[in-house]
Amino acid sequence: MFVYVSKDTKKANTLIATIYKPETTPSFESWFIFIDDEPLSNWEHPCRYIFVDVKDGHYEIRNMRRPPSEDMDILVQFNPSKSSYEISTAKELNVRSALQTYSDTLPAYHNYAVIISGGGNLYSNWDRYWNDCSEIYKTLIEKYHYPKDNIYVIMSDGTSPELDRRFLSGGYDSSPLDLDGDGFADIQYAATKANISSVFNQLSNTLTENDDLFVFTIDHGGLTDDGHTLLYLWNNDYITDTELAVEFNKVNAGHVMVCIGQCNSGGFINYLQGNNKVIATACSKYETSKAMTNGIYDEFVYHWTSAVRRMTPTGNVVNANTNYDNIISMYEAFVYAENNDTRDETPQYSSTPTLLGKGLSLAPDTRVSISGSSALCDSNDYSITYLPSGANVSWNMTINGDSTAAQLSVDTPAINQCQISRTGPQYLSFTATLTATIIYQNDTIAVLSKDINAPAQSLPIPYVIINTQTDLGTGGMVGSFNNINLNPNVMYYLNSLYFNGKTPSLQVSPINGNYMFTPADSNGYHVMVPQGGSVIAVFSDGCTTTNWIFWGHNSAYLMSIGGGEGQLIVDITENDSAVSEVTDTRSKEEMPVSLDNLEWTLEVYEASAFRKVKTVDVKGNEYTLDTSSLQKGIYIVRAIIGKEILSEKITIK
Repeated sequence: MFVYVSKDTKKANTLIATIYKPETTPSFESWFIFIDDEPLSNWEHPCRYIFVDVKDGHYEIRNMRRPPSEDMDILVQFNPSKSSYEISTAKELNVRSALQTYSDTLPAYHNYAVIISGGGNLYSNWDRYWNDCSEIYKTLIEKYHYPKDNIYVIMSDGTSPELDRRFLSGGYDSSPLDLDGDGFADIQYAATKANISSVFNQLSNTLTENDDLFVFTIDHGGLTDDGHTLLYLWNNDYITDTELAVEFNKVNAGHVMVCIGQCNSGGFINYLQGNNKVIATACSKYETSKAMTNGIYDEFVYHWTSAVRRMTPTGNVVNANTNYDNIISMYEAFVYAENNDTRDETPQYSSTPTLLGKGLSLAPDTRVSISGSSALCDSNDYSITYLPSGANVSWNMTINGDSTAAQLSVDTPAINQCQISRTGPQYLSFTATLTATIIYQNDTIAVLSKDINAPAQSLPIPYVIINTQTDLGTGGMVGSFNNINLNPNVMYYLNSLYFNGKTPSLQVSPINGNYMFTPADSNGYHVMVPQGGSVIAVFSDGCTTTNWIFWGHNSAYLMSIGGGEGQLIVDITENDSAVSEVTDTRSKEEMPVSLDNLEWTLEVYEASAFRKVKTVDVKGNEYTLDTSSLQKGIYIVRAIIGKEILSEKITIK
């Protein structure tokens, strides 16, 4: 135990300051003796105030739960094993360099942390609280690669050079501002309610649902007279459970992880818990939390931190990974700390949803990756998902095959994105590796790669045969037509030599037609057109690029691509030398009166969903469509001229 005596006598009915609210002395002048019965427990815990009458020696004993906030002379002092403290510190220094070079995760640029240790006041701010905070800080920096700018340390008197830390072995000093031994100050704020509010205001303006927040608190806790839980701060300041919940609710983080080590810490759960939150506490609402028997660290947070770090401060390996996934989840860290906690305290755990804690960890989000298709047809766009704010990307591509088969364009279609386009013959296959080097503050923090496969594109389909029982005709290359009437309710057979070994799919036009396609054999399909009209066959080669064959009832009009960038020229022409392979068998009377007065409808469909996005009524034989308002993708453009329907595919890049 610790036994203290006041430096001077206390007058009758005067106030003695404590870390919560003052206590009144008896109605006689007295010597004040303070006895701490549990020096390795954090406040609040049982203690005694003894007031001895200076006149006749009679005394009054009060059982209390909070220490006085004043400098007193020590009569009896508890001394932990000094040798164990020195050995621990030496071993810690030996393993630090190894930890600083250890890396098994990506930089945690979407992870933030708040560390709070108030200490109460100079006389109750034990050095073990600094040790606890130093260990979790080093774990975040060295093990999980949290950027220092993402960690907010709120501790005792902040950056003040005044004495604020008390050693269990005796004496005081000013808490070192450097928590991880790199020579730079890490403690930023004094532990006041105002500073906690200021930090959470900053986080509310910074964090989004793509970010995770970790909060670590230690030192003293207690209960108000009306049963609310307290976290003691500096200079006898404190924050209640409801007040801390207000600060938590300011932050729009994707997940919040909390480790609370002070006395009565379990009382915070009911106020802090909520969706996407995992909370671990050292004890229940009505218990005290304890230091380790050597007084160097606090029991529960020592084991919890060792679990997530996979190593004790003295360098012993810790394996809390019970499901062998190489990630220490919040649930696994709690179970390990609970199982190894030998002190008289009951750790508490909360996870919402229940299974969240089994998958959530301090590790950075592994969703940082290259986004984009691994199959390259014409061109693909690539970007970095969850790119850390302020980071840049350097792209590179290596091709296994003809180096001229594709080209890489960076900063397109937007900054930190790239595009790969095929430039060689589209029917040649090749593979490539796309590499993204992520750079932050002139340092390379990650190198990601993605394998790209460019399959051989389809050659023009050489032959198309449409027949019933016998061949009715043979077509030329893609784009040419047979003068064959597709009569209603007649079963036709569509065949191509190119089908062999392929799996073509078929689409029809118009959309509201009732067309039926039935596989006939490995090389062809049966086609029935109940209402007659035009039909489109689509032959996919595994990419978004497809080959299109047009045939239909008395096709006399064609469309062609032309014009400048961002435009599609639809040119309706009669049979002439430009389309010499198309013949027209209709009589003069069946032909339009005049191409100049031709009335027809232009429709534009989004190919992926076959959703109409534009309709234009046209008069004449030519119309220029502005495609600048269309998003990137593949579209089908249809010209409807009476009963004739002509179609064309366009790609907007």
